[in-house]
Parts: sequence; structure tokens; C-alpha cells
Amino acid sequence: MPSRSEKILIVDDQSSVVQLCRRVLGSQGFETDGVFSGEEAVAACDRQRYDLLIVDLLLPGIDGLETFRRAKEMYHDLVGIVITGHGTKSSIVDAMKSGLYGFIEKPFTMQELTSTVEDVLSRHRMEKENVRLKALVPLFEVHQAMTSTHGLGDLYRLILDTALQEAKGERGSLMHLDDKANELYIVAAKGLPHEVVATARQKVGEGIAGLVAQTREPLILTDGQVSDPRFLSLLRYPGQHSAVCFPLLAEGKLVGVLNLNRASIRHSFSESDKDLLSILCGQAASAIVSARLNEDLQRSYLNTIHILAKAIEARDPYTQDHADDVSIYASRIAQELAMADAEIEAVRIAATLHDIGKIGIPESILLKPGKLTPEEFEEMKKHPEIGAHILKDAEFPWKVVPIVYHHQERYDGTGYPQGLQGEGIPLGARIISVCDTFQAIITDRAYRKGLPPEKAIEILREVSGTQLDGSLVAVFVNVYQQVIGKETRAQRSVAV
Repeated sequence: MPSRSEKILIVDDQSSVVQLCRRVLGSQGFETDGVFSGEEAVAACDRQRYDLLIVDLLLPGIDGLETFRRAKEMYHDLVGIVITGHGTKSSIVDAMKSGLYGFIEKPFTMQELTSTVEDVLSRHRMEKENVRLKALVPLFEVHQAMTSTHGLGDLYRLILDTALQEAKGERGSLMHLDDKANELYIVAAKGLPHEVVATARQKVGEGIAGLVAQTREPLILTDGQVSDPRFLSLLRYPGQHSAVCFPLLAEGKLVGVLNLNRASIRHSFSESDKDLLSILCGQAASAIVSARLNEDLQRSYLNTIHILAKAIEARDPYTQDHADDVSIYASRIAQELAMADAEIEAVRIAATLHDIGKIGIPESILLKPGKLTPEEFEEMKKHPEIGAHILKDAEFPWKVVPIVYHHQERYDGTGYPQGLQGEGIPLGARIISVCDTFQAIITDRAYRKGLPPEKAIEILREVSGTQLDGSLVAVFVNVYQQVIGKETRAQRSVAV
């Protein structure tokens, strides 16, 4: 007879009943223990986990119902069968109300015992499966959250917090695999000492997480049920008695390892927790791979952006640092407006590239030391459209092109290229328009000296509500006076 996964504790003050139950159930492959009082049963449950309690109603000391109640407090998914030789209808009803799944009346046959145990365990497995399926429903929402979270730091924290919440862990860590060094290090943690988080590194194949990374198989560890000293090391923290380590795999490739811990053996991790974490970690690994690819793509974009920005500066020495400063200003305003991270990034990138279309403007116009003729100005007015055309095929992960295209619109509708008005102009373009105007005023040109920032602010206020969005002018002035001016000067001094 193959061994069964469920472990059973028999509680009866008659040793013959305990021995009979253990012999019959043992022949069916169950692992069993037997005790003769309620107090002994509670002590046994405190030492190790049981799946089924077979308990006599009448026991010396605490009775069978109280014994089951106390054991149930330790293990919420414990099920019980009551055996009695003096049962009444009311006592059996009370037993069922207490959460006991079945009853056996003395004297009973071996067939009655085994069929009752099989029926109770089968119903309990079905109930646990229903609970597990219900618990998986929120994971679809978690998957949506993971796939929409692009920053790796935020994603790591979301994965760990979600795993702790869904699996009811009390502390834990998420470890990233460094492929080159072939070792794991912590990227998110909760409840661990700061020095451990900052310094812990584990080679693949060494330590618990390293072994899980090597075997790519999850481990459930419970204090009192682990003899391997390699595994005991994970349970070395005071009050830490149960742990699960789970590999994060995406299409067969190891991404990292998730470690979760619980403080009490009474609520140790189970196979159902492992099933739930299997789904969660699969989602997490895919999300991490996607986020890393996204970061690599963004890094590539940013490198291209800086190259393009330098190309603009190379054509017009008077605009040196212009794009960088406009980008600093625009980013700070976007932050002050509490725009979403992706929107802030779009504003920052668009500010860096807002004049890229000037690549297509003849140098005779771009570098002319005097005022442009009407015909020349018409040519200059083409640069937003040229810039949008250059960028439209770049497939930026941010909405950059509309901002570049409309950054020369005026709030009163007299700007170009489309004469948009008011809030019909994209917010990012209105922000850049304020910053671009300020920077143009304070920058030295071939035909004039730049004005002091204080004078530039006066001019911004004068055109507030006509050329520029007045509310954004107010935000810019406030932020510039408090933060931006100091930041820009400090960055310039460092650069020098």
C-alpha cells in the first residue's frame, strides 16, 4: 500500500481503540499517532502538524470537542471525526457545529472506519480546492498590476508585498540572479535587518536560496521537521519557524528566488500555499523579464536622445545646454503638478528633443545674427513639424511626438503649427513653452545678450494668459525661485 500524504492523530482513552485505528489506517498507507487524553492531543499538535483528528467525545480532562477546538486554533484547515459510544442526537449536532466533519459510533467495523476517513478527507480536499480556486481569482488582478508596473524597483516591491499578502507570510525577500557572478542578491525585503539586505549575496548551489536556484524546485521548510543543517540555516532567526523558497522562472530561465517566512509552526506553509505561489511566481518572473527589456529599450532610446540633442547643439553653439535646462525646468513643473511617472518622462524627453527639427533648417537662417525676414521666419516655423516627422517612427514608450509638434503653440491660439488654443494644447507642450520662453530670454544670442532671470520672470508674467498658460507660469516661477535656479547653478558649477 503506497503511503498517503495526510497525517492522522487518534485520541481515545481506550488503548484498544487507539491501537485498532492505527493498525487499520496504517494498512491503508496513512501515517498515524495515538494519544489517550485531550491534553496529550493538544501537546502533540503543538509539536507537529496533523491533517485529521479522530477524537472520542468523552475524555479525561478536557472533552473531545474542546480538544478539537484547541487543535483547530493551531491549524485552521484541520478536520475532525468524532467517535463515541454514548452519543446522543444533540451531542452529535454539537460536534458537527464545532467543525467536525463526521462521526463513528462504537463499536465500529474496519470498513466503517476507513470509509468515514476516506469520505471526510475527500470532502475536505474538495473544499480546499474550492478555496484555492477562489484565492486564485485576485491573482488575475495582481497580474494586471505587475504588467503595468514598468520600474524594476516598484515591481520588485509589488511582487514581494503581493506574495506576503496572498500566502500570509510575515517577512521575506526577493532575490535577483546576477548571471555574470552566478549569485543572488536581495532587491526587495520586509522584516529583515538592513545589514542583511545590504550585504547578503548567495552563490547558486550554496545556501537555501542557492540550492533552490540550482534545482529550480521550491522548498517548504518547517522547524521540527527539518534535519538537514543546510536547511536549518534559513530558520535561524528568533521566532521564525516556517519558510518557503520559490524559484522565479520565465520560459525555463531563472530570474530570481522568492523567500517567505512565518513565525509559528501552527501556521506553517502548506502544499496549497505552494500551488498559489507557483502561479504568482510565474507571473512575477514574466513581469520582471518584461520590465528589464523595457528598461533596456528605454536606455537605448535615451542614448539616442542624447546623441540627437548633441547634434542640435553642434549646429547652433548659442543653444548649448538649452535643451538640458529646458528639460530640467519642464521635469520639475511636471513633478509639481503630480503628473504620472510616464507623463513626467514624456515631458522630460520631449523637452530634450523639442528643437530637433532645427536640424532641417538652413544654417543661414538658424545662425543669422539679426532679425529674420518674414520668409525666413516661415521656414523657421517648420521646425516643430520636422521634429515630429523625425521622431514619429522612433516608437518611444512615451507620448513624445505630440508635445514636440505643439511646443510652439500659443495659449491664445496665435501660435503654430496648428493654432491650437488654451487646454486644447497638450499639457506637456504648454509646460515646455513656458520653460523654452524663459530659457530663450536668459540665453546669449548672436544678436543680443541674455537677460537676468528676474527680468525673464517679469516678461513671463506679462505674456501670461496670452502667449503662455498663466497657471503654468505661476507654477514655474514658484518652483524656479525655490528649487530650479539653485539646481541649475549647482549643476553648472559641477560641470565646470
